[in-house]
Amino acid sequence: AKVEDSTSKVEDSSSKVEDSVSKEEVKEKVVINPKDIIETTDYSKAESHEILNEKFNTNSFIDQVYYIANKFNLIKILSSIWSPEVATKIINWAAFCIYTDKYNATHNFNLFAKEMNLSERWHMSSQRFSEFFMSFEVDKMELFYKELAAFLKETSAIYLDFSNITTYSNNLKNAAWGKSKTGERLKQVNLAVGKGTRTHLPIFLEIYRGNVNDSSYLKRAGEIAKKSIPKIEMIVMDQGAASKENLKYLEDLGINVVTILKSKTIAHRTILAKANSMGHANLQLLEGSTEYYYQEIINYADSKYKAVAVYSADKAAVETKTILRDRNKEVQEVEKLGRQLPIKPSSMRFHTFKVKSPGECDAEYSKAKFKNEVDAAGWFVLIT
Repeated sequence: AKVEDSTSKVEDSSSKVEDSVSKEEVKEKVVINPKDIIETTDYSKAESHEILNEKFNTNSFIDQVYYIANKFNLIKILSSIWSPEVATKIINWAAFCIYTDKYNATHNFNLFAKEMNLSERWHMSSQRFSEFFMSFEVDKMELFYKELAAFLKETSAIYLDFSNITTYSNNLKNAAWGKSKTGERLKQVNLAVGKGTRTHLPIFLEIYRGNVNDSSYLKRAGEIAKKSIPKIEMIVMDQGAASKENLKYLEDLGINVVTILKSKTIAHRTILAKANSMGHANLQLLEGSTEYYYQEIINYADSKYKAVAVYSADKAAVETKTILRDRNKEVQEVEKLGRQLPIKPSSMRFHTFKVKSPGECDAEYSKAKFKNEVDAAGWFVLIT
């Protein structure tokens, strides 16, 4: 239903699209053999509705995938930038992935390639990057996004889910494209997603080398913000990438960031102390939710950010139970050690250790550390 709502907002580039889609109602589910999906007619002469084998034109699922692809001008744009053959393979892959309902993208593509009897060079793994994706040159990909955004009348985008940075450098300014911490080229394949601010549809999907949303990609995303169409207005990213240096770097490029404030920061402890002192009854209730929130403007990374602390009683119950379990387990471990210094004192969350002699120490249980963790249970803080 959401897809239909979205499609109704976008102008159809061709009046033939409606006629090309079969109106037949399928009473029985047709079992699709993936090998049959790419049995197509002559690419140069085929109409969009003829790209699939005729016996599948009555299948409502396959028809709908191609209907949506045409609705958003995808087949036309893909064909003009690459080729009709590549356009067909991409749409078929999308149909196959959705139909098999598998989350693992690599598994999906390899299964697709295998069942389509595609050669070994199509397969991808941690040691091999598919030649199919290597053919997606950066300039062609940017041209595709530009044309798609123009068709959808999108002028700005939001980047979603930039996860932990684990590559060559955690500092965006020093990040090297496609490099690991050891400087070796990464072979992993990942996907970054951008969402249009007008239609709320994915308009930027990029497959690239490197660990999930690595620092080099994030850096590149920032660098193209000034020249790209649509313009990147916001990045929603994981706290692992949200160092003060990176926040400042993105701010200088005019890109807003939404991320989770790291729990070990002074700012995080300060805002939770204020929220807890108010009591839940004095906090604002999220509309249509049982969660409460508190917000204020804070100074962080040499800038002013809106911080929103959100509290969930259900989350607090689960986390408090875990904290108590971990505390009791640690107390037992310390008792077993006696005066012996733990191998990793920093791993002990609820104790402090005073070294008396090599290998010996006095352990002291910290009520303050325990209280800080309990007070933070159920909370998370977003900044933007």
